[in-house]
Amino acid sequence: MPLNKNIIKENFSKSAANYDQSANIQRQMLEKVFSLVDHEYQTILDVGCGTGALVKLLADKYPSSQIVGIDFAPGMIKCANLKIIKPNVKFAVEDGEKLPFEPAKFDLVVSSAALQWMDYRAGIKEAVRVLKPGGKFIFATFGPRTLQEGRRAGLSVNTFPAQSDLEQTLQQCFKAVNLQSEVVIHKYANIFELFKYLKEIGARYPASSKNNGLLTKNKLLSMFPVSDSGIEVSYEILYGVCN
Repeated sequence: MPLNKNIIKENFSKSAANYDQSANIQRQMLEKVFSLVDHEYQTILDVGCGTGALVKLLADKYPSSQIVGIDFAPGMIKCANLKIIKPNVKFAVEDGEKLPFEPAKFDLVVSSAALQWMDYRAGIKEAVRVLKPGGKFIFATFGPRTLQEGRRAGLSVNTFPAQSDLEQTLQQCFKAVNLQSEVVIHKYANIFELFKYLKEIGARYPASSKNNGLLTKNKLLSMFPVSDSGIEVSYEILYGVCN
């Protein structure tokens, strides 16, 4: 499904106020990224920082680091500025595909649950451009097995990069690439609870063209029958450490 960045930007801005309360999977991802930061870096950039949760973790642990968080959704940056006021932190509305920084500015670039909302090749190349020689890029993004249950049923799902494609791009840009995949299963009471979750975090889950207008409540329930334990949905998470 092609990305419409204007719609994505608007959706995330609208969801910003309640994003942190709903984004449990995204929280898991950013905490893993944080755990992969192995020491203090003088300058850090968070691409797609959202409400600033990862920036806060880094700023609390490394108060001497100068940290910049960017996101292309103004509502996210507004929330980040209200929540996190620290002398070593700055936020700005910027696009990860076209970073406004000069080359070789940052020692570390991090990104969590953001590459899937942009041209990931452009995002990676920009991360490389703004990294100092020997700098590190640590990220988490979704892989193609994410929401595979919905795709099989004919619902429209974002096209996520395969691990092999992502690895190939990274190997063209970095000397050392460590990329790992993890599939986590989340349960929802029914398909409508999944829709609610995706809406609350700024995502959408529309029907594909072949089903557009035909997905009544009963049709959806027949496509996603509910057991006593609800429905299970897959999320593939790709974690990368590159330098």
